[in-house]
Amino acid sequence: MNGAKTYKNRRSGLSTVLSEVILVVVGITISVSAGALLIHWFSNYSQKAEGLIIYDDSYLVLDYNNNTTIAYIHIKANFKPYIIINDIKINNINYNNISIYKIITGNITISTNNKIKISDGTEVIIKVYFNINPNDIKPDIPGKKIIIIITNNGYAYKHYITIKYK
Repeated sequence: MNGAKTYKNRRSGLSTVLSEVILVVVGITISVSAGALLIHWFSNYSQKAEGLIIYDDSYLVLDYNNNTTIAYIHIKANFKPYIIINDIKINNINYNNISIYKIITGNITISTNNKIKISDGTEVIIKVYFNINPNDIKPDIPGKKIIIIITNNGYAYKHYITIKYK
């Protein structure tokens, strides 16, 4: 072969160290996945957080003639079995009274201390009365005010609602 060298026992492919590293990584991945699956099945950590949707058609009425501030809040509960609303605030001032304006689907109850219990899947518009002079309400952004809904579990839901003047 005119000076060409031949290598008879030349290795080709992966080295044994690299193949062992790949096997160890795959083994660790499988064991971590199996552990996560077991935790998911048998643990309270896997439960979802509550969900409260505040729709964009919610609005705040500032009635200068009657000196009242009323919010119409369109909400939907996405939590089993129910969500309890402890507080609703504007300008860090709590609401005075609540009534049900319209039930679209589901069940809602208002207790004697004005706590709202909303069943899972319930969609409702609530009417919320505030002891705030309409002159004290300043928009957070043009034409909008932040409303904060606080639930029994301590979650705070903030949403911009439209301001309507009367």
